[in-house]
Amino acid sequence: MVEELRKIEKLRERHIESIINMLPQDMDELKLLFANEIVTVSDDDKKKVLSIVKKFT
Repeated sequence: MVEELRKIEKLRERHIESIINMLPQDMDELKLLFANEIVTVSDDDKKKVLSIVKKFT
């Protein structure tokens, strides 16, 4: 999962760690992870993250 998440350019290691710890199942949960971040993750990238998480859970 980590390797696939690293392919998404905007994600930093701390984001990847948070995603793995939380395993968000929908867009609302994923948005919570980025609520206090300066980085802007596109909706397409968010969909990719959710797809990756679902593949591994």
